Amino acid sequence: MDVNRPVGATAHTFKHADSSDAMKWSRGPIGERMIDRPGSTWRVESALLAACGAWLVGLGLYFIFVRPALLPEDFRYVGITQQALIQAAPGLQRWLQRVFTVMGGFMLGTGVLTLCLVRAMPQRPMRIGLWLAGFLTVGLMSAVNFMIGSDFRWILLVPALVWLAALSMASRRYHPSGHALD
Repeated sequence: MDVNRPVGATAHTFKHADSSDAMKWSRGPIGERMIDRPGSTWRVESALLAACGAWLVGLGLYFIFVRPALLPEDFRYVGITQQALIQAAPGLQRWLQRVFTVMGGFMLGTGVLTLCLVRAMPQRPMRIGLWLAGFLTVGLMSAVNFMIGSDFRWILLVPALVWLAALSMASRRYHPSGHALD
């Protein structure tokens, strides 16, 4: 029995509840099950959003397991030496490591959810959710890194632009009803 298709569906086709057209199953770039609409292919915007989701997963893992509590740019921004800060607040680095672990967990979770939602992108509520998620995650992160003059601001702008490009393409491609325009 193929667990990748609805119960009762034939090996390659099934009847969609809203349509008399036969639909076929295929796999997207991250291995998820997708419905091929007649004449459609895997979309560039879906692949870009999947890449953003994978990037968020990687960033979350970095914040949890690799990122030091304080970077050299942190000391420059605050205007204090590392020794002076450690002397003034000896527990700060341990506390920040815990904060970054929690923040990394949220990044990781957001990445996983993004990867899951990419497959439902044609549905309008999912696209709205992905716009908000992009703004509140990679968009806000990029903006704050520009505000503080981060050494990484230009690198961190890339995921925000990729997210914006993917959702812009998706918004042009799909009618508000969720049906593809092409």
